[in-house]
Amino acid sequence: MTAIISPYHKPPDPPAHLLAQPHLDSELLDIMVDCYRSSKMLAKMLFPERFYREFDPGYDDLFALLDDDSIQRACVEAFRGCGKTSFVNLVIPAKGILFEDRHFIVPIGCTSDLAVLQTENLKSALQTSEMVKKLFGPMKSGNWAKE
Repeated sequence: MTAIISPYHKPPDPPAHLLAQPHLDSELLDIMVDCYRSSKMLAKMLFPERFYREFDPGYDDLFALLDDDSIQRACVEAFRGCGKTSFVNLVIPAKGILFEDRHFIVPIGCTSDLAVLQTENLKSALQTSEMVKKLFGPMKSGNWAKE
């Protein structure tokens, strides 16, 4: 029998070097693994000031879409104010950066100025989130590009 693994297949747990950080106790390790496996958990745990309300059951399909790495492109039609921008420009890139699944993040915006603003918002969210600091340490980088 031959196993075929999708090129988009992702292991069920974060990279071993992230789990081996000495400052992580068992509770923080569980949170890290849960956030890696679930974008819904990541949104609530790492960015509670942005995602402060409970998600309606209708969001389950969206989170299933976000967590399925075999889906490379999708079109989401949803009402204004439901959080589309927060998912696309905060949750997805933050997950890719924190778990080192993505080397390049291209922000989406109707103008380049808006895309730069979204990048700055992502940077700020990663640098100020208390749970990000607990799990991954302080986020410092000279690679936050504006141009």
